Amino acid sequence: MTAAAPAQARPPGPSTRVSVIVLVLGVVLGGFGLYAALAPLFRTLLEAPGFPTPGQAELHLSSGRYLIYQRTGSSGFGISESGPTTLTPSDVTVTSPTGERLDVEGYTSNETITRNGSGYTSALEFDAPESGLYIVYISAPGSGRVIVARPLGDTVRKSLKWWGLVAMAAIAVITGTVMWIVGASRRRRLRLAYGYYAPATPAGWYPDPQQPGRMRYWNGSIWTEHTN
Repeated sequence: MTAAAPAQARPPGPSTRVSVIVLVLGVVLGGFGLYAALAPLFRTLLEAPGFPTPGQAELHLSSGRYLIYQRTGSSGFGISESGPTTLTPSDVTVTSPTGERLDVEGYTSNETITRNGSGYTSALEFDAPESGLYIVYISAPGSGRVIVARPLGDTVRKSLKWWGLVAMAAIAVITGTVMWIVGASRRRRLRLAYGYYAPATPAGWYPDPQQPGRMRYWNGSIWTEHTN
């Protein structure tokens, strides 16, 4: 005697939809985290303003600490660049947007930026109290060039939180991939274990292909766990 059909059973999970959502979410968050972590560093290395010395430049700066990197290296073809002697605070004048002259101090740590085959080493530092247009004037004799940029150490430390997001995104990507593989493997094992009818076969009770004399419910896509 045929029993009443149960509610349609769901295929074993995790489902492909959930797996893909977790995977895509991890990829999106990872891409955002990488951009947020690396963009400030690239801006410091590639886009920080520079100008020849002696000379003056008007720079749009946001509030925070800045270093003056002095060209000290050599060009890419082994040609020595005869720059000026090491800059001192007396060689530099920094004027804020309000016209205030800022304190410039020597920088004890040794940070280096390479740009266009030349090495630039940190020499001086100053604090910008607010965002705006700053005037940096360097009077040191001798032909040279400087770059005004955020400290590399500060930039790296501020990016640590974004690297944390990248790590969590990587975990999400791995989790989504594992869920996808596990779900697909479970559904495949169920199909192989119980066989299947053609997709056009309607849902209903049919002879269990694994045990003669028993009925198993086919939900229209796969065999379920319901037997009679």
